[in-house]
Amino acid sequence: MKKLISWIIRKNPTLYLFVQLFRTRLKAVKGDLQSVHEEFSFADNTETIAVDLGCGPNPMNRFNAGKSYGVDLYENASKYVLKCHLGFEKLPFDDNSLDYLTAYDLLEHIPRYSDKSEIGNAPFIYLMNECFRVLKKGGLFLSKTPIYPYLGAFQDPTHNNIMTKHTLQYYFSDEKFEIARHYGIEANFKIKYQRMLAQHLVAVLQK
Repeated sequence: MKKLISWIIRKNPTLYLFVQLFRTRLKAVKGDLQSVHEEFSFADNTETIAVDLGCGPNPMNRFNAGKSYGVDLYENASKYVLKCHLGFEKLPFDDNSLDYLTAYDLLEHIPRYSDKSEIGNAPFIYLMNECFRVLKKGGLFLSKTPIYPYLGAFQDPTHNNIMTKHTLQYYFSDEKFEIARHYGIEANFKIKYQRMLAQHLVAVLQK
């Protein structure tokens, strides 16, 4: 089947050009993201701790921290993945204990509203507050998420948190609107980096 698809692409000049452009752009996005990790990695990573939120079975450690863990709905002790219902449960880490948090294609899945009374009714706000809580002073939170108005923000039926390029800035940073405090938002990050990569907003927030 793969050979047939490759043959069809090669025989259609327009389709071939489109595929090549897509592959080139995908490589550029990966390269740009890697440069962000390199730019913001701490000089001495020996004792640093990184946590990859919503990691699936294989957590990533793109900041090359000394220790790394993952957090997801299912525990995997062999890969250091801890179980946590993100947005609905406290992150399983102490206050001011982590150097890095990463969330690749995660925040768009965290609901904005829920009837679960234990955490209030705003899982997204709850998770952002938790991220702020567990990071050390100076710690970094990198998020990569598709945003409005791009199709990537909407087409997946599990995307229920549509964000814009201003969501993190106006509600979770030290530039936030005053009303954000009335929403129960405690996160007060400094935005160190924010840029579009294809349909995704990549942001580096610092506590």
